[in-house]
Amino acid sequence: MNELAVKFIGSEEWKDHLYDSGLYFMPQQTRLVPFLVARKLLQHIDLFEQGVLDDVADDDTADLTEAAQVVKQAQDDALNETFDVFNSVAQMDKNALAAFAKQHFNQDLNKKKSVETLRDEVRGLIDQFGLA
Repeated sequence: MNELAVKFIGSEEWKDHLYDSGLYFMPQQTRLVPFLVARKLLQHIDLFEQGVLDDVADDDTADLTEAAQVVKQAQDDALNETFDVFNSVAQMDKNALAAFAKQHFNQDLNKKKSVETLRDEVRGLIDQFGLA
């Protein structure tokens, strides 16, 4: 079984900010939810209970979860790219760090500082301005 009917028993609209599912529930709404997400939701016994399949109507759950997965993948890709750049910065010497800072941030680094200090400065620029 790949999906379970999950009924929201709360009194106000609920949006998932815990499990990155992209789902929202209106009061008394039942959705056909992927099994792993359903297990997580059903742990919150004050908000959810196992629903009845017959109560699922006009279910857009698949569209919502697919859209959430696309967003999550884009976020993961951006984070992986940032980690890759941080790893590259950790290997750079003073000249490479100065060139990187100039090219990406139009910043001149003081090469009289230690290589570790320059790496920290470049990581700080990445944190502050992101990767363009």
